[in-house]
Order: sequence, then structure tokens, then C-alpha cells
Amino acid sequence: MYRTKLAFRLLVAAAMLVGLIGPATAVPVQAAALAHVGNIGTATIKNSSTADLVVTTTAAVAAGDDIVIAYATDPSQDLNITVTDSAGNKYQQAGMGISMGNLRTYVFAAYNVSALSSGSSITINQVVYSTTAVAARAATVSVFRGLAPAGALEQTSNDDGSGVSPSSGTATTVAADQLLIGAIGTDGPSEDAAGTWASGWTAGPRAGTTGGTATDNVTVSMGWQIVSSAGSYSAAKTGITSRNWAAVIATFKTTDAGISYIGSIGAADSKTAGTSLAVTINAAVAAGDDILVAFAADPAATVSSVSDGSGNTYASVVDVTSSGNVRTFIFAAYNVTALPSGSNITINHASVTARAAVVSVFRGLANSDVLDQTHTGAGSGTEPASGATSATTQVDELLIGAIGLEGPNVDNPGTWLNSFTDGLRRGTSYGASSGGDTDVTIGLGWRIVGATGAFTAAKTGLSTSRDWAAAIATFKADTTPPGILGDVDASGLVNSTDALIVLSCDAGVDTSTYCPMNCGDVNADGLVNSTDALIILTFDAGSTVSFPIGQPGCPSGVTPCAGCTP
Repeated sequence: MYRTKLAFRLLVAAAMLVGLIGPATAVPVQAAALAHVGNIGTATIKNSSTADLVVTTTAAVAAGDDIVIAYATDPSQDLNITVTDSAGNKYQQAGMGISMGNLRTYVFAAYNVSALSSGSSITINQVVYSTTAVAARAATVSVFRGLAPAGALEQTSNDDGSGVSPSSGTATTVAADQLLIGAIGTDGPSEDAAGTWASGWTAGPRAGTTGGTATDNVTVSMGWQIVSSAGSYSAAKTGITSRNWAAVIATFKTTDAGISYIGSIGAADSKTAGTSLAVTINAAVAAGDDILVAFAADPAATVSSVSDGSGNTYASVVDVTSSGNVRTFIFAAYNVTALPSGSNITINHASVTARAAVVSVFRGLANSDVLDQTHTGAGSGTEPASGATSATTQVDELLIGAIGLEGPNVDNPGTWLNSFTDGLRRGTSYGASSGGDTDVTIGLGWRIVGATGAFTAAKTGLSTSRDWAAAIATFKADTTPPGILGDVDASGLVNSTDALIVLSCDAGVDTSTYCPMNCGDVNADGLVNSTDALIILTFDAGSTVSFPIGQPGCPSGVTPCAGCTP
């Protein structure tokens, strides 16, 4: 069937070249301009224990658009939140701020979505790993257009406090054209004064619960701004009713250029003695991406290897022990071979009882000499910190922080400092209210920077004093000049051979030798398919095309065509 499909496409291409089907001029498919499309729904729920919060959309969402959610909830210690919709789109946590003892505020995002009809359901499922039931939750949903198709999230910042002027703190962007999303949650009802967003921000939707005493409720509001230059930005309001608040800003790129956060793809823990821990990933990893693993365990857990089903190599980046109590590791696999969803990443170690791991994926790291600086710290208390690295040697770098605690997952998670984004957190003793020295918990935080410096990974506000082992590692961005656009076989030429490779990949023929084939996305729509092949063939025939084929500037990330994952 693949051969039949491929032959048909080749015949169509040949017909175009000889003028049998219309003029030999490619019709440009331009990337969508960054824009706010509309607000598509809100929802609230109160005194319903663990029931799902469901937003029913009030308008259709077009294929390729981007969905952003602002969400506020009571602050139970350890939450596992998943967001799904009727079309099967994947939502990633893009930011989280916590007001200790009062509420949490989240931003979730789904990029380049499958179409969603009006009246569809977006469901927020929240699992609480403690004895404290969640009383009040609220969500708002908006649609935007023009974000990068995969690794759009670049920076976040969060803050919390009490009063009439909530603010997220500052996020300093690296890329120029970005969408800024602000989410502010308050410990109060929807009847409170909404306040005014700071200058330059547009007020988005707002939703909250009502009834009972004021602090039985939560309210969340979203604001947004589109900016055209890199800078320092914060999301802030004035004039709200005085309340406890948690505020978040998240910034989103329009291209996958530079380092990109692709998503958190899995976590695992065990409190049964053993010599390995397997994380089953919940999303595929594209060829060429980079996998970061943070692992915490009892101190005897010397790691012999980390492996996966695709044979990727995981380097040991950091290993730090808080003597006799907890040990924290970071492992990295660079420029990986594609890994299907449902695969296992297995950490093999000396026998221990308590251990936990989290896994995240990034894009755009260097393919060699990746690791730049590391630093570690160990101690006891409520303010774990890695200590400062030496000055980084490259401007564009990814910072990864890992903090392992000798304590259960139901401890209050605290807040990352120094503009780190809160990644996955996982620990043992689910459902318990204590655990102490029989449990471990691991948390991963990250930050993308655009300037050299000495950096520290740290948290504040842990509710319980624990022994801790903290680490930071910095990773260099890929600064290799971009390929020649359309040249998928790296021959230095753009011709019919490149078009045949792209057509074969689109038809499902194994073309993994040339993958991830970023240079094949000549029309910048985030895909490599027959449309790109026809444009390349038109270019090879000497006709004018409306794309910079043959020039430097390949997209840094694309959705792999079928032949890249046969």
C-alpha cells in the first residue's frame, strides 16, 4: 500500500513539473500570525471532592490553533492534574504558583491542536494524594493562533502574597515574538472586585465559585499580551479585593528556534526493595530531542545504568548525597533515537527501598560537548539549594534543577526560586500524612537563559524540615548554523532526490537515516509532507517559489513524518 501511495504522489508531482496539472508554481502555506482567537468557556466546581471539572466549549477550535487554560484550586499538598479533551489533544503544565495554605494557580497549554467542535468537553482531572479534600476550583479557557507547534513554552515566573495588587514576578524572554499569558488565582469568591490588568495587558476571562464564607472559594482570571521583542515582563493587577493570591506568567514562542521545553513525559516511584525503577512514558519522544531524568533514592542506590527501548545512551550528569539520608541524580540522553509512547526508561541501581524519578523532554541542545556547569548542595531544613555554578560559558543554555528530599510526597512542595519553572514532582507514601525517613521525593525545575551567569537551583517554603540533596546542571544550546532549507540529505543541493525522500517519509517508508528531517519543512507549517515535496520539485524545475529554499534557516522542530517512526 505504501508503494501505491508513493507512486501516486510521484505521478502527481511529475504532472505538475510538465504542466499537466496547473502552473508549476507552489502555493505558499504561510505560518499563522500570532493572534488571540477568542475565549471559549469557563467552569467552576465546589464541595465536590475529586469530581472532574469540565469546561464545555462555547465555540469551535480550528485545527492548528492553541488552547490555553488558567486554573485555580485549593492547595492540597501533592496534586496530580491531567487535562484532556474530546479530540485527544495533549495539554502540558506551563506554569504553577502556590500560596501556602490557600490556593494554587496553574497555566496549561495545548499546541497545534486537532479541531474541537463547539460543545466539546475539556476535562480537568485532579487526584489528591492526601487526606485533605479539595473544596473549590475554577478554570477559564482561551484560544490563540501562531504558537510553535511543539516547544512553545519558554519562560515562567510566579509569586504569591496577600493584598490588592497581585503580581507574578518577572520573566525575562530570549526569543523576540511571544505570547504572554498571566493567570491570577485568589482565595475569594467571584463577587470580589476584578481589578485592572497592568498597562499593555488585555483582560481575558474570569471565573470563580461563590457562597459560604469568602475563603471557601477560589477565583481565577487570565490576561494576555503579544510582544515583538525580548525583554522582562510580569503579569500584574491592581484594585482587586484584598485576598491571598498566587500569580503566574508564562511566555510562549512562535517557533521552536533555540532551546524548547517539549514536556514532562512520566514519573514513577517505589517503596518496595528492588534494584531498578521503570518510568513508562506517556508521550512519544521525537528523534533528535533530549531527555532529562531526575532520580532520588536512599543513599545506597548507586546507579549502574539508565536505558530505554530505543537504545539511547544516558550520561550521568550529577550525583549528590545528603549523608545517610537521600541521594539525588540527574541523567541526560542527547539527540535521541525516537522513543514511542508507552516505552520504559529504566534506572538500574543497587538494592534500596524508597526511590522516585521524573522525566522531561527538551529540544535544541548541542549534539556534542553539551554539559557546561554543575553544582550540588546537601543539608537539612525547609530551603534546599544547589549552591551557585561557576559562570556559564555560552549565552543560550538550559538550566536543570533537581531536589531530592527524605520525606513523603504529601509534604508541601514549596516554590522554585530564581525564575525556575516547576516541573514534575514525585514521591513515595501515596495517601499517607507522614513518612519521614522512610520516604523520598524528587522534584525537577528548569529555566532557559539567554545570558551567561552563575546560577542556583533552590526552593523555599517547604512545610516540613527535611534532609535534602540538591543539584543544578547547565546544558549548552545547539549553535550549529542552520542547514540549507530543503536539503534533507545534506548533499549541499536541493533537488528531486530531496523531494523523493520527503515523499517516501510521508508515505511511511523507512527514512530514519535522514530524520528528523527538519529541513524538509519548507513551508514552515511544522510538518514534512507531500506539500513540501511538491514545492521542492517545483524549485528543482526552475520555477519561482515563495519560500527561501536553498537558504540557511531550517525549522528547529517539526512533527516527524511517518517514515521517521516506521
